[in-house]
Amino acid sequence: MVKPLILFTIFFSTIAAATASDSSEESHQKLNHLHFYFHDIVNGPEPTAMRVVEAAMTNKLAMVFMMDDLLTEGPKPNSKMVGKA
Repeated sequence: MVKPLILFTIFFSTIAAATASDSSEESHQKLNHLHFYFHDIVNGPEPTAMRVVEAAMTNKLAMVFMMDDLLTEGPKPNSKMVGKA
């Protein structure tokens, strides 16, 4: 009987401590929203993604791709590049 009571107390003490530390940090944190677009080109003279390995079975989930895609600020591939993925 004592063991479940101890586990119950430890569990709720941990949750209470985590909740208290989260609420005190909220006033000091700044929230940022990042928006970028991922451009995956699989056809043409310079593809940015290509299939490397495919399993013998016909399941589409059994494929491995290699990618070097552009990340841009806008939905068009010629918008400002912010990185690569």
